[in-house]
Amino acid sequence: MTDSFPMSIRIVIGGDLPLFRTGLRLMIERQGFTVIGEGRGREALDLVERSQPDVAILNLFAPDLSALQLAKEMHQCSPPTRIIIISERGADEDISDARTDYIAGYVSESESQDVLIAAISEVAQGATYLCPGWRSNRRALSHREDEVFRFIAEGKRMKEIAVLLGLSTKTVESHRSRIMKKLQIKETAHLVRYAIRQGLLSA
Repeated sequence: MTDSFPMSIRIVIGGDLPLFRTGLRLMIERQGFTVIGEGRGREALDLVERSQPDVAILNLFAPDLSALQLAKEMHQCSPPTRIIIISERGADEDISDARTDYIAGYVSESESQDVLIAAISEVAQGATYLCPGWRSNRRALSHREDEVFRFIAEGKRMKEIAVLLGLSTKTVESHRSRIMKKLQIKETAHLVRYAIRQGLLSA
């Protein structure tokens, strides 16, 4: 990218509904970004492969393949392209499953355009972005749960955490279960990715 940030950021939009793509394109271009193309699932994939854009923005639900599979294929054919997923706020479970190394940002459809612009700007510069609606889930953790969460994210075992906090292993495991339920994360490994996206750990 050149020094003319953010106008130098080249974007591809992928989504099922033409109105979604058109509306998103108009909004993004008004902010000075360059949309080089848009299309449904495979069309968007072809655009990314041909043009190697800086950012690809995808709706979570694509017509001919899942957006998560689409994101994976985009990453394979254009590794430098940073991918943002736009989803309904209620799709937290899907988002938890979707946290991968090749997806850089998540934005809820209910957020303002300023949130999406912030996401584009940040991921284009190499950062990851989780919109405020999802980031706020961590605020629901109690002080003790937050301590356990940090230790788990650092890779410590349940017995180690129990010793560090002066708790029983069973109590720590109970905290872990509540943390995962509150954050809507199914696997312990996803807590690490979540912590990285929260800025608690370096990638």
